[in-house]
Amino acid sequence: KYKYFLFGIFTFCLILLSQIYIFIMPVTAQPISINKNFSPANVAPGQSTTLNIQFFNSKTYPLTNTSVTDPLPAGMTVANPANITNNCGGSVTATPGNNSFNLTGATIPAKVGSINGTCSFSVDVITTVQGNTINTIPTNAVANNESQTNDTPASATLSVAAVAAPSLSKSFNLNTINATGNSTLSVNIRNNATISLTNVNLTDNLPANVTVNGIPAKNAACQGGSVTNTATSLSISGVTIASGATCTFTVSVTSTVIGAYTNTIPANSITTTQGVTNASSATDNLNVQNPLTLTKAFATTPIVAGQSSNLNINIQNNGLVSFTNVNLTDNLPTNVVAVAGTATKNANCQGGSVSNTTGAVSLTGVTIPAGATCTFTVPVTSTVLGANGAQITYTNTILANSLTNTQNYTNTAPVTADLVVRNPLTITKSFAPTPVLVNGASTLTINFANSASNPTNITNATITDTFPANLNTAGVATKNANCQGGSISNTLNTVTLTGVTIAPGTTCTVTVPVTPLTSGNK
Repeated sequence: KYKYFLFGIFTFCLILLSQIYIFIMPVTAQPISINKNFSPANVAPGQSTTLNIQFFNSKTYPLTNTSVTDPLPAGMTVANPANITNNCGGSVTATPGNNSFNLTGATIPAKVGSINGTCSFSVDVITTVQGNTINTIPTNAVANNESQTNDTPASATLSVAAVAAPSLSKSFNLNTINATGNSTLSVNIRNNATISLTNVNLTDNLPANVTVNGIPAKNAACQGGSVTNTATSLSISGVTIASGATCTFTVSVTSTVIGAYTNTIPANSITTTQGVTNASSATDNLNVQNPLTLTKAFATTPIVAGQSSNLNINIQNNGLVSFTNVNLTDNLPTNVVAVAGTATKNANCQGGSVSNTTGAVSLTGVTIPAGATCTFTVPVTSTVLGANGAQITYTNTILANSLTNTQNYTNTAPVTADLVVRNPLTITKSFAPTPVLVNGASTLTINFANSASNPTNITNATITDTFPANLNTAGVATKNANCQGGSISNTLNTVTLTGVTIAPGTTCTVTVPVTPLTSGNK
């Protein structure tokens, strides 16, 4: 029993002594403490702020050759200019754009009485990382000749405001052009933030075969800075865009190569002091079409056999540069012929020559100015009709890719024109009167008309009209004066015209009295 009592007394005394020891132990001050802060502590992205660092020396002797490095957090760098201040002596190295800075060779004054020795230095820093950013000098980062350091880390928090990203769009005006033509490319940057965006930069690289063809320009919302171009790009540099404003910059572009082109500015292409950029890409399409149009037509169609028609072939230059050394041959279809050496060309077919044979017409070595239409012409004809003298259609085709020139533009599709050739002789016949009684009298009239379009006489015209059964002649057949020469004769049931000539635009008329022997249609 006494044993437990004595043990309790002993334990109590040990606890009491330990508390007394703790109470009377002196508190050892931290040899170096660091205080740091940002001024201002709230900034917009890309706005510089001053990072202040102050040392406190609790020793009664100065700390010499003191050095420390401050590693900046991700996205934070030394500003330009760095605006260094320092009353600790030594030197501060803070290179704009670096993610750390340091102090070397400094002296922190000794403690005097109850007042710790102190000195400070500052560096301007910048960041575009939105939200709270913490900058920390870690424990034991300070070094000096006296081997004193900081026993605890030192931190400061910078609050960076949120800034809305800009919007990006672009367009071609016109979306479709002829090769060598121009379209205006416009790029638009809208500032959706509540603050101005500064040092805005953007380059639009044009697709292959699309080139700049003018002087770039920017609107008043693109404040300051510049707009420039190369042969294949358009850039804006160093501009300021006010809150809610849209900066638009433009340039004329062109292409000599036919095709469809997509021009894209990728996401994250815009750079700004504030670190905001375009979240999505901007795209538009430019269609470049053939500047050459090839057409052809026969001036007169249908024609009668033997009549001529002018074949007109048109080469239109819709571009902005001349076509040079233009060559084209059109081979006429079989049975369509031209009179050799009769082809002509208009004044827009500059230089070169036009020629033809009976079966083809050719244009060689001409120049066609921008916006002009070169037309060359040859008169053609045909005397060949279809079976039994029927009307016939001749299709004249220039094959695709037949046209050549220095600029390498051609007809990408075949070009056709139809020439319709009709028989120049028209035959009509009638009975008068009709109907008649059996054994009654009627006159059969047969007209042979030679078209006025026919350039020649119809000669040696010979024809026999055989009557149907029970229809007989009732007198002598006659012909009018337009049935020149030849003869007219008849039998009981036929009438024959032999060897006559019919002039263009006239009608040879044959008449013969007839009588029906039975009823019905004859």
